[in-house]
Formats: sequence, C-alpha cells, structure tokens
Amino acid sequence: MKPLLAMFFSVLLLLGGCSVGKTIKPTEEKPGYASAQAALSAINPPTDDTLLYRSTARVSVVSPQSKINFRIAIFLQRPDKLRLESIPVLGPPDFFLTVRGEWIRAYLPTGGEFLVGKATPDNLSRFLPLSWPVEKWMAVLLGNGPNVTLQPTQLVGKMEDSLYRVDMTTADALTESLWINPLQDRLEKIERSSSAGRKETVTFNAFRKMNGRTFPSRISIDTGEGRTITSVHETMETTMEKPDNFFTLRPPPEATIRALPD
Repeated sequence: MKPLLAMFFSVLLLLGGCSVGKTIKPTEEKPGYASAQAALSAINPPTDDTLLYRSTARVSVVSPQSKINFRIAIFLQRPDKLRLESIPVLGPPDFFLTVRGEWIRAYLPTGGEFLVGKATPDNLSRFLPLSWPVEKWMAVLLGNGPNVTLQPTQLVGKMEDSLYRVDMTTADALTESLWINPLQDRLEKIERSSSAGRKETVTFNAFRKMNGRTFPSRISIDTGEGRTITSVHETMETTMEKPDNFFTLRPPPEATIRALPD
C-alpha cells in the first residue's frame, strides 16, 4: 500500500511541476498600429461632405514685434469649402474670406478692396498663417490627418513614448511628421520641415466629442519664423444647411476689385 501511495504522490508532484512550468502569463497588448498607413487611416474619418461645420474662435497672434487678439467665425465643408469672418467688438465684420474649389475671394470693408484669385498655397498664406493648400487647412481645422496625395517617397511609422509617429518624405525633400494617440485615434501634433531648414509645427489640445468624432478645441501653430498663432474654439456645431453661394463671396457694388497673382 505504501509504495502505491508514494507513486501516487510522485505523479501528482510531477503533474504539478509540469503545470507550473507551462503557466503562461497574459500578454500585455502594446498600443500602436500595424503600419504607418493604418495609423493615417485611423485619423482620417470618411469624408462627411454633406455637413457644414460652424464655430467661433478666439485667436491670438504673437510675434517679436506685437501681440494681436481677435475673434473669428469659421465655416467649412469638406473637401474644399471654407469661409472666415471677423467678429469685432463693435460694428460689422471688417474681414471676409471664402475659398471654394480653386478660387479664393476676400473682402476688406475698411479699405473697400475685394481680392480674387486662384486658391494657391501662396495666395492662402496672405490670409492664413502657413502656405498650405486648402485641403490641408480643412484637415488641420478639423484635427484630421492629411490625405496622402503627395505620393511620399518614404512612409515610416513607429511608437515614440506614448504616441505613434509617422514620418513622410516627398521627392522635393519635404518631411512631415505626425504624432498620433493610438488609444484615442487622434492627431496631437504635426511637424513639417523643408530642406531650407524651416520648421512648421501644429499642436492639438483640449479635445471634445461631437457626432461621434473627436475635435481639437485648441490649435497652436508655430510658423517657424518667430510667429505663433493660437486658436481656441468657443463653440462648434454641425448642420445640414448649405446656403446658396455661401462659399462664393460676391463683391459689393462700391468695392475695388483686385486680382491676386496666379
């Protein structure tokens, strides 16, 4: 009997030892994306071109020479419709800008000037902080990633601390980096540099949920030339309303029309 009991306990110990040796700890799921392209897709929701976005924002422009604060109304509709109006403390707006497709129009009531021309990045930079195409401005204002239409020669992604970094390089030596929060699928920073050494930075903060999507309420832009622009959204809403010619500004009868360079 004793030999049988000893054999029985020996088998139990052997089985117990085997089970301990084969214990598998649960693997921790590391944040990130399968590829850089997957990361870009996560921050590029389907184009909601039926929605009109409306917001008011407080804008601060700081340069070595001065600091300017003002309020502005923003209207946009993807992929390429944008309207800006100043909100002065007193009196009517003193600045209007519309972009629709390939055309840009601006009206400056104080000087009575109406400007019209092609919506090139250079013409947009006359009124906006950076020389970017309208599609990129739409993405920035909504906190989306870029549509990869530049045909980058290199697209690389990797984790950097708690954010996933995507680096894109184009044939003209332009490098653009994006930092994406993989837990929230949201863009938090853009950095763009050229072979000339200029570096432009956009950071996104104070996120809020609306219609199942996340939008940044605070956008800060460093132009790389000593000027910083910070826009804080006071309100943001969406509507299906699409007013006739809302994104095509018309010159008042008394305005002096000037053409912008092509």
